[in-house]
Amino acid sequence: MRTLVLESFSPWCERARFVLLHHRLTFAEKEHVPLIGELALQLRARRLGQRVSVPLLLDDGAVVMGSLAIAEHVDARGEQAKLIPAALRAEVQALHERLEPVMATGRAQALRSVLADDEVALAAAPPRLRALPGARAAARLGARFLLRKYDVSFAGITERLRAGLVEVRRTLAGRRHVHDAFSYADVLCASLLQFVAPVSDRFVPLEPATRRSFSNPELAQEFSDLVAWRDELYAQHRPIAR
Repeated sequence: MRTLVLESFSPWCERARFVLLHHRLTFAEKEHVPLIGELALQLRARRLGQRVSVPLLLDDGAVVMGSLAIAEHVDARGEQAKLIPAALRAEVQALHERLEPVMATGRAQALRSVLADDEVALAAAPPRLRALPGARAAARLGARFLLRKYDVSFAGITERLRAGLVEVRRTLAGRRHVHDAFSYADVLCASLLQFVAPVSDRFVPLEPATRRSFSNPELAQEFSDLVAWRDELYAQHRPIAR
């Protein structure tokens, strides 16, 4: 049984989901809850006492952690067109490394909203806990745990996101794809837009408050060309999960 352990709203997890769907592989999703689910995640990852994160793919005895590692693993086993062909591997790796600090800034934006907005905090709580009086406090405890886990900084969020989006615009240079054809490089670039204008609920369902926490209207307007590019990419290349 192939299982993707994930936070369903996470752009990193959506990268892994995108590649699995591209290759038309069947898989189950297992939702991870930060803080209270850490021990279970460590056990699944076979890294007890170590820092682990989602996405985590459990695939016929293999344990693969991280969106890029999962993409490479799935790409080697899938039967559809390779998203990371050997000739592009170094370039994809380099793009991943350039964009990861900007993705971390997007995480900071979302976590800041959990701490500041009661509706966002409630949406961040596990559904089974939301009727309890301490649901918002529990969600904020989880958010503070993630702040420490990933050493998150709130400094200059919009400016740092803007710099990353400029990098994406430069990388695309007005083309439909980063390279000659659709590849994982496009998935990487598209995932950053999730912190600016989240993709349609057809692809990644989000509660309204969560969608607000992932949105940056100022940057969405400034980079409307990239938002439109991402939407077209999804319409053409991202299968709908069944």
